[in-house]
Amino acid sequence: MDPSRIDVFLAGNGDGYVIAPAGSALPLEEMRALGGICHGWSQDVGESASRPEWRALRRDIEACGYSIVSDADFAALLLPPRLQSGKTTAIAGYPAAA
Repeated sequence: MDPSRIDVFLAGNGDGYVIAPAGSALPLEEMRALGGICHGWSQDVGESASRPEWRALRRDIEACGYSIVSDADFAALLLPPRLQSGKTTAIAGYPAAA
């Protein structure tokens, strides 16, 4: 398992996300308790790994093999800072959002 890449799963009960190292097996009973899970996407950890908040999530992953992240904490933990600000940036060849 590559610790720099994670799988993001959506919790079936709508209570947030399950984060696990990419390609890892998750415990079936715990995932059932969340109402099941649905694989959302895989992503590189990237800039997130340098944040203090990421350390707690990483400790959960090391101890349990996964971490449960609430909707409220998800953006702060996993989105790059440029996407958290709410500011939009024009992409070459595309008009900036109004």
